[in-house]
Amino acid sequence: MMIHDIHFAAPPMLARRLKSDIETAFPDHRLTPPCTHLEMFEAAGAYGRSEAGADGARPPVMTITAYPQLLTRVVEEGAAVAPLAQLALPPLRPEIVAAGLTPPHPDVALVAVVPLVPAVDRRQLPDFRGWDDLLPLIEAGHGVAAPPDDTPLPYLLSAFLARRWGLPEARIRAALDRTSPPLEINKRLAAGDVAAGLLPPAFCRNSRGGEVRLVWPADGALAAPVIAVLSPSAPCQSRDLLRSLLSPAMQRAFADLGGMVPVIDGIPGPAEMEAAGWSLLPTDWTDLLDQSRTMSRQLLQDSK
Repeated sequence: MMIHDIHFAAPPMLARRLKSDIETAFPDHRLTPPCTHLEMFEAAGAYGRSEAGADGARPPVMTITAYPQLLTRVVEEGAAVAPLAQLALPPLRPEIVAAGLTPPHPDVALVAVVPLVPAVDRRQLPDFRGWDDLLPLIEAGHGVAAPPDDTPLPYLLSAFLARRWGLPEARIRAALDRTSPPLEINKRLAAGDVAAGLLPPAFCRNSRGGEVRLVWPADGALAAPVIAVLSPSAPCQSRDLLRSLLSPAMQRAFADLGGMVPVIDGIPGPAEMEAAGWSLLPTDWTDLLDQSRTMSRQLLQDSK
């Protein structure tokens, strides 16, 4: 039996659940979650560049990621993907469409959304309410943590705040503490090492001593779309697998285990999002493509 690989950049708890579910339902497919953020970045940027890796392994038949380099490969660089028109995928829920999250390419599927919100040390910022309360910390040049440069999150945050405040994007990114992954940011908030951080809700639901408070801003959370594409060589079963990712059961797993926003109607979102009335900031896919280029330049520079 030929085994077909799936590249899925997902949080560990969700990846373990999906690996079990997918490989049980589709025994000729193997979910291979990457181990590091840099591997996620490289896999997204390498999509469609070759038919076989350096070790002779076949490329994945499906790539699922929040890294915008995959979007760059398909939308701007014309990497080949399998058509999705005949799959009859379920429509996106109205809240997702209203937030501008309909993919800009007909053969790119949106399977989930990662919401990004501030989390704060309630001892340092007891009155923190939303995005604009980050400005004094950014202007002071310290106190705000974001995940490292090999994730899309600091670029997404700095681009959004630059537009909001009319400040240079590079200045905002330079003011962010970008040394810690999300779980470590939560620990640093609990320890009082930083005053605020940008995190997906799944990474800040619990904290030592209960000192970390998640704040869902009234005007909405930032949205990082999780997209999926099928390679032109993907077998029919891969198409069935993609449909299954948009099934109610899988969408509930995205929300409950991954803290992600389900994209089909009728599935509750993460508890924090339900309490906030499904408030998401509008997404501009052109901005995501710009951030992809900025991120790629930054990581190329860091590697020299």
